[in-house]
Amino acid sequence: MLLAKTYLQKSNVILYPLLQIPITARYKPEVTYISSKKYSTDDCVLICIYKSEATPEFYDFRNKELCAHPLYLEHQVKIGENIIVFNLKNDYQKDFALFLDGKYSKISSKTKKEITKYYSSNELGSVLLDTHLHPEAYHEYYANCFNVSVELIKNNFETLSPPDLEKEKLN
Repeated sequence: MLLAKTYLQKSNVILYPLLQIPITARYKPEVTYISSKKYSTDDCVLICIYKSEATPEFYDFRNKELCAHPLYLEHQVKIGENIIVFNLKNDYQKDFALFLDGKYSKISSKTKKEITKYYSSNELGSVLLDTHLHPEAYHEYYANCFNVSVELIKNNFETLSPPDLEKEKLN
């Protein structure tokens, strides 16, 4: 079992797949956030920071995949980066609230399917994510890994800590 030694950006792992941009896309955000000075967590946004590349391919991706995305809200260009903000409120407001509380196993089945589909081409990522979306199937496994009782794991239930709201905020 792999344990992360650094903070895992939960918005990137759980929320970014909701954009349904293929995992195989050439460009991926350097980092993602759920709030900033302009947006609070109540706004239900996903802020994606892309490293700017002055290439026709990147501009094409940005304009066709990101700025034309149905959840697109706004775009800012800063030196060396593109900041793209997506509005998750209409489609994912309830699941976003569960995400904030670290209740990943309570996320709707529809949203879980979208997240799982994103990782479907990556077997390890798919299995690891499944342990967080469906933890009840892995309680015994985690109890053995941590050498604790199954009851302790069942009482805690979630296998992934809630997002750190400070680390998930763009400053």
